[in-house]
Amino acid sequence: MPELVEANVEVGYDKLDELMGSLTSVKRLSICSTKLNAPCPTTFQQLVHLEICTCKPEWWNLLVCLLTATPKLRVLKLKRTHKDCSKGGCWNKPDSVPDCLLTSLEYFEWRRYKGTKDQSDLVTYILRNSCHLKMVKVLTETDDPEEQLEMIKKLAFSPRASITCQVDFD
Repeated sequence: MPELVEANVEVGYDKLDELMGSLTSVKRLSICSTKLNAPCPTTFQQLVHLEICTCKPEWWNLLVCLLTATPKLRVLKLKRTHKDCSKGGCWNKPDSVPDCLLTSLEYFEWRRYKGTKDQSDLVTYILRNSCHLKMVKVLTETDDPEEQLEMIKKLAFSPRASITCQVDFD
């Protein structure tokens, strides 16, 4: 699909890596998937806007795969869109910092952020390594003001690679 510009993919089968190879021309991608069995099959040279659903445990692996395969990524959004979300999975930072963090990522958003250790580690990693980041927006999923304040303090005081980066909480 060499002319495809935008794709919204919700996949429930184990061959996501086969499908990904046909999406290399997209500029905007929203994806929710159950599995990625292999490393990213290719580079997404045109992808600038990526949304990943955080419902499945494997979303962590998909994120690392796509970060390393998207050298021009400017917008990254993480969101939980389904009520029947699985638990599990964990953040394993890449062996090297993805190019998109060093050269192009400008906006990062996380909807329904719970502030777990893995989630906090991921946000801290993005703040610490994204040299051109302008805005981070974190929408927490708690009604407890004290818990929310702790999440905010932890992220607000995290070191940042970009001196122009602002962090906004909701």
